[in-house]
Amino acid sequence: MIRFHILSLHLFIIAILGFVFIGNAISFADNTTSYYNQMPNPPITFVSNQQNLISVSLKQGESIQLPILVKMNQDYTMESITQIMLVDDPSGVQGWVDPNMLSDTIDVTHLANGTLYLYVDSTTTPGNYTVKIVGRGAIKEVSTGKDIQIMNPSEVDKPEPDLKQGIDQLGEFWKRQAAESGLLGTIHLQIVPNPSSISLQTGELDQNYGQFCSNDTDHGTMCLGFITNQQLPLNLVSDSKIQVQLEMSSLPNGGWVEVYPKTLQVGPSGSSSKLLMAGAEWPPGINPSYTKALTIRALSQNGDVSTVYVPITVVQNVTVLHSSGPIQFEKEVPMNSNQKQNAVYGVVYDPIDDSNQIQSSLKILGVVNETKIVPLPSWLEVEIPNSTFTLKAREPYYLMINPMTSSAPEGTFVVAIEEHVGERSYVQNMTLHVFNMHYSGASGQSLSLGPALPLPALQSGPVEDSWIPLVGFGGIVGGVATVLSVYIVRKNKK
Repeated sequence: MIRFHILSLHLFIIAILGFVFIGNAISFADNTTSYYNQMPNPPITFVSNQQNLISVSLKQGESIQLPILVKMNQDYTMESITQIMLVDDPSGVQGWVDPNMLSDTIDVTHLANGTLYLYVDSTTTPGNYTVKIVGRGAIKEVSTGKDIQIMNPSEVDKPEPDLKQGIDQLGEFWKRQAAESGLLGTIHLQIVPNPSSISLQTGELDQNYGQFCSNDTDHGTMCLGFITNQQLPLNLVSDSKIQVQLEMSSLPNGGWVEVYPKTLQVGPSGSSSKLLMAGAEWPPGINPSYTKALTIRALSQNGDVSTVYVPITVVQNVTVLHSSGPIQFEKEVPMNSNQKQNAVYGVVYDPIDDSNQIQSSLKILGVVNETKIVPLPSWLEVEIPNSTFTLKAREPYYLMINPMTSSAPEGTFVVAIEEHVGERSYVQNMTLHVFNMHYSGASGQSLSLGPALPLPALQSGPVEDSWIPLVGFGGIVGGVATVLSVYIVRKNKK
């Protein structure tokens, strides 16, 4: 198992509320705490616009986007409710509510609009189900000024499980969030049979990790760990031997998602394909602002169809090459005036022909000055540790570029990079944004703006005592929520 010196944890920061959820549960419990789910008549209801409850009937393989309405009794005001999610949904059903939070804007009309998304795989067992809507937060009773906590009192004070911090533990984090949440509403879901002679099901998700390390004379060895790719088995069975074609819906640009192979001979003994992903992933927790449902359909020669739905979040830009083409460096690199940065970019060679690899190399030319490329200034160095590499078909490749500043001026600077990909050459730009920033204190304190100073060296000592958190500025920024990465840096033991 790979052990990461820098662990990337996706944390959802609800900007409009100012809350940050970082792994451990926040307990508000005391002897006078009032809980929402202990109220005889809870003041918040989730209803569909057509009726005074949420009741949905779907055939196997169908999906729905249903407008819903949130009503709140006027005797209460909203503090906040965050991380609204669905639990107890049956196997083969994906679903979420958008938006997944409520703020005090509901106090104006005591109404809020939303959308319920439900996706039912073709192999989901027919029947009647109750799906729960849960969330975390608080409301206030107007007459008494008393806060009422929305959470599960039987879970919030349980001791935290002893889990290692890491990317692969994010699923456990979201399970814990769901268990600690309070019940807000229910959905009555009926799944109706829709028979087919073929069956398509997803297998167990397999994800691979990678890390990049760089040496810094002031700060030791710094490493960045991340998910490089995911593979999801697509298992097919047919009543009789028949050819089956796999199709998938489109997704927003940024990541690479592909089904391979697309055409299979399927019979009673079964056949398998794979959903390949890089820069896009099946997230451990759903953020509706960034999650889309990928529809995968198996179509047989006799016209039968079987469908599965996979939630996908694009987490970083990955260049996809179907033949020789330029590798893009779309992610802007934020830097301190005195810093060595690790900028990681992904590329996938997904050929349209039978070729299985393509040779590539990169070279730093200089910086762009209006219409010219000039040598790098004295305060900037840029290294490409592995500048020559081979792109193998459908195998995601990640490369690291290390810009280094020394008393750099503030501003935006564009580095020109020469590329040789296959038989062709290109020039692409990488943008650096330099600003003055210094680390304000000991481990756990925040970064602040100020005069340009180098980050402090880590204290010497045993490896397990030399951890220090820094904030990485990569990620996705949205109007409601921000996805950041928290990097944990360790100095190698001498």
